[in-house]
Amino acid sequence: MSGNKDIYEIYTSNGLILEVDKNTNQIIFDKRKDGREVGKYTQEYSKALFEADRILRTSPYINY
Repeated sequence: MSGNKDIYEIYTSNGLILEVDKNTNQIIFDKRKDGREVGKYTQEYSKALFEADRILRTSPYINY
């Protein structure tokens, strides 16, 4: 994670860690090494990621 205090991390079900801007709640995508675009950013996909992260953080089994 970067040292920026305006950024937090969410964890995806496939093990990726995504950085999110706290002010705008937008996912920050890094540029690909080959220069290609990351892909289309969809609001539905973002909602699913945020909901999955919320479930993980509030799980009663978080310490197991």
